[in-house]
This record gives sequence, structure tokens and C-alpha cells, in this order.
Amino acid sequence: MSHSGKMLHISVVSRGKACNCVCPDCEGQLIARHCKERSDHFAHASLSECSGESALHKAAKQILEIASKENKRLLIPPLHGIEESEDYCGIPHIKAWEVEQDHILMESAQQEVSLANGQLVADVLVTEPNGATVAVEIHVTNKKGYEEINKYKSINQEAFEINLSTLPWDATEEVIHNAVLEKENRHWLYSHRETSLITSTRNQLDRDIDVINQKYFDRFEAEMKLFRESNNLLVKDLNWPLLEQLKKGVSVYGKSVSKKAEAVPKVTSILGEWENQNGGWKADGIVNGKTKVEVYFLLCGSSNVVEQAKRPSLIVWFNPIASYSDPVFILKWVNIQHWIEELSHRATKKLTSELEELRHKKRREEEYAKYFCLLSDQEKIYNVSARLSIPCPTVTAKPMHSWNCSRPVWKSLIWYYKIKRQQGGAISIKHIAADEWLAKMLGWSDDELLIEKRSKDLWFWFQDLNQFGFLEHTGRQRFSISKKLPKDFVPWQRVYP
Repeated sequence: MSHSGKMLHISVVSRGKACNCVCPDCEGQLIARHCKERSDHFAHASLSECSGESALHKAAKQILEIASKENKRLLIPPLHGIEESEDYCGIPHIKAWEVEQDHILMESAQQEVSLANGQLVADVLVTEPNGATVAVEIHVTNKKGYEEINKYKSINQEAFEINLSTLPWDATEEVIHNAVLEKENRHWLYSHRETSLITSTRNQLDRDIDVINQKYFDRFEAEMKLFRESNNLLVKDLNWPLLEQLKKGVSVYGKSVSKKAEAVPKVTSILGEWENQNGGWKADGIVNGKTKVEVYFLLCGSSNVVEQAKRPSLIVWFNPIASYSDPVFILKWVNIQHWIEELSHRATKKLTSELEELRHKKRREEEYAKYFCLLSDQEKIYNVSARLSIPCPTVTAKPMHSWNCSRPVWKSLIWYYKIKRQQGGAISIKHIAADEWLAKMLGWSDDELLIEKRSKDLWFWFQDLNQFGFLEHTGRQRFSISKKLPKDFVPWQRVYP
């Protein structure tokens, strides 16, 4: 900076102290260094802790001031935004507004102007030929915060900020001028035009939505007219709500058991006339020929009428924006706690009955297992052969230690109880080899070595069954069972059909 306060670029001054410049920050003497190895620059003549941060800041303000005296133009930033709102059915609508960037003609530019009774000092206040003013803030190291922005807003003073924070310290004079006057490195802090644009855009959006809503209301009234004329909800292809209650428990087998009670109550007739209530329609109806309810016909999005309902009520929402695959009418029952309690009671009753039946079944199985275990191998194979409807063989083979019975006995048992009775299902070698019920039937030992031996026997047998399509290996010790098994298959035979 010259002694007169004019900001000078390094390229226009003499070398060394002959530049006759001082630091704009500390006002200490500067020397101009024109170097081949480095960019030309200023340096303090003596040691100093001055950072020189305000040099660019002051230069920018001076550029604006000088440019205004030459009646140059200044680029102002664009304005843009969107307004959002929902229609009656909750569909969002968006309308954008925008003012493109433009130039203003500067008649004057004054530095460090006090505003808001001294609470705010603008870096530069630019005045246009029509008398309008705009404050310009220069961002080099510190950008303006919410406090300054709110102060500009409180006095309705338009202001924008020019960002020079990325400009190198050795930038040429031309680059600095362009960054201050023309470059798109600026944004609005406050513009009163934004408020008016938001208001006008919001008003237009509201008018557009009013048109859309009116179309909804017209369609709604047309549909309601058909309902009133028919006086019977069943003439429409309505998707009646399914009411259900699910109860869960654990059986004596340790498995989860669930039972469900369901009902699809339908309004079979309408009593009296439809009444218009708060933009919707109401009538009394009869459900399944006996229960009196209230019926409300509403446009989607309305809920105030629903909150007024006292008795069990059917809400029929008309959806005017339904696509081809969406329902035009959305039905919902409200105030039906008594119905839900009744369904819950029925589901509980079903579950209790199922669990009790499973307890009886387990008791019968245990009694049968005790009986079966005491039979001889010949009696056992006779018993299972009868269940399989195949001829009973004469057992000559000795009992296998790991199974505590002969091969025909354990194979016929597993074929009947674990394979044939679970066609289309899945089985596991590991589970069968350690099955508690089979252990009671045959008097197994739970010794790990014997379980492993039974697993090996099952593996080789299941491989044979897999070869003939009765089983399919699905991974490790798991197999799926065919949905079609031969009725007269003899499981202990070594040669398969």
C-alpha cells in the first residue's frame, strides 16, 4: 500500500525500499522483491509477526471503489430455491423459483459503511443509479455468520459475499480484478427479492394445488352419488379388511405352535339416507345381517370424522389417484375392540385345544413306545409290516448292538415313521440317530459312540435311497424326501426296484 493509502500490485512498483510502500496491516515499511527463483512479492523491511492477511481484503474493497468511479458493472449472484406442499391426498408438489445472475451498474462504492446504528459495518456499500444499495462483504479468511446475516435482514439491506479465500497471494492484478468484479465466487447473504419470490411462488403453488384438490372432490362426489343411488356397499368390488388374531405357544414336543382366528365382516345393507358431514358422508349399516354399525365415506386424507366415530365403524376412503394396480377404495374398521377380543378368545381356544391334543398324542406315543420296546424282534417287524401293508418276514438276523434290534426292524421303523409319513419334507441323519422317541421304542443307549455308529449306518442306507430317487442329498447330513414314494416298498431289502 502506498503512503497515500492506495493498494499497489507488486508488478507496478520499483525494487526494494524504492517501492515506497507500507504494510496495510501494521503500516511497517515494505520492500519489493523481484525474483527469478520465486514469484515477485513484498516483505517487511524488518522482522515482524504481521501476517498481512488484510492486504487482499483491502485491495478488493479498493477495486470496487475505483471501478464505481469508472461506472463499471458488478456481477451479482443468482437466487434460487423451491417451495413444497402436499395436496389433500398427501401427494407432494414442488415449484422452483430462480433469478439468474446479473450485473448492476455501480454509481458509487463506499468502504467501511456503518449500518444498523453502528451495529454493522459493510466492507463496501455499492449504490446503483436508481438509488438502490447493496452491501458487498469480502471473504478472505472469515466468512460472515448468522449474526451478521440476521442484522442485514433486520434492516432489509441486500448484501452478498465475494469469496476470495482460494485466491493465491501472488495472483496477478488482472486475476484479482476479475475475482472481485466478474467471477462466480459469490452468494447472497440476504436479498429482499427472495422473500417476494418465495411468497409469489408459494401462492402459485397453492393455486395449483387448489385445482388438483377440486378434481379430487369432484371425483369423490361422483363416486358418492353412485353409492347413494345403489344404497348397497356390496355392489362395489371392495377389498374387505381381514380381521385376525394370532396366538402362539410351545407344545410338549418343544416346538412352536400357532393358531389364528379370522373374520371378514361385511356391510350387507345401508339403513336410511346418507348424511353429509364435514365434507364426508355417513350412514348406518348392518354387518352380516345382524350388527348395526356406522359407515363413513371419505376422501383420502380426511380423518376428523373418524375421530368422532363412537360405535363400530367402517371407514371407506376414496383414493382418486389410484393406479391400475392400486385399490380405488381403502377400507378400515375402527372402534371394534369387542370384535378383536372375541377373535382373540377364539384363537386362544383353538391353541389350547391344539396343545391339549398334542399332549394326548405324546402320551399315546410314549405308551406305544413302552409296549413296542417289550416286543421281540419278530413281533416288532410284524407290527411295522402291518402298518406298511407288506408281507412280514421271518427275522433271522441278530440284533445290532448300536440299534438294539435287527436291521429289518430299525429300517422299517425309520421308513414308516420318518420317511413315508413325511413325504415332501426333509430329514436329518443326526436327528434320527439321536431321536428320543425311537430310543424309547428300541431301548437305545445315548452313548456318543453308538450314536455315531447309527449315523454311519443311516448314511450308507440313505445313499442307496438317494440312488433310487426316494431321497435327495441336500447338504452334509440332510436329505429331502420325494413327494412320491412306492406303496409296496420293502425297506430292509438290499436290492431295490
